[in-house]
Amino acid sequence: MSSHAINDTSGHDGGDAALRAVGQAIGHARRACDVAGRLGGEEFALVLPDTQEPAAIAFAQRLRASVERLEIEHCGKRITLTVSIGVTIATPDEPADLAALLRRADRALYEAKAAGRNRVTGAMPVPPAPVLAWLK
Repeated sequence: MSSHAINDTSGHDGGDAALRAVGQAIGHARRACDVAGRLGGEEFALVLPDTQEPAAIAFAQRLRASVERLEIEHCGKRITLTVSIGVTIATPDEPADLAALLRRADRALYEAKAAGRNRVTGAMPVPPAPVLAWLK
């Protein structure tokens, strides 16, 4: 259930409780070297240094399952949560461009939502196009 839906059914206090619970789940799942933060609204970002694609997807699946198991009691109501996660990786041969990484992860997130929500979708970088040198 999205925080907007939770806000509509359980008030903003319920939505805030849901965001805190997701933040705590992220805090418990991440390694000491990982960086996590809330981007705004109901969106969070995590940076997993030195993590290859399979490990990043596995981490995201564990986090998704952890959030799905959460149950929040708020004003006598039981709130269950799900999360959709978009994953991307930075490759050593691409320039460090945080905005491009966020766009790619956001695209993967929307693909996860379009595919039915409560899932993980990866948007891996497109390999660079072959370079053609034309000589005369």
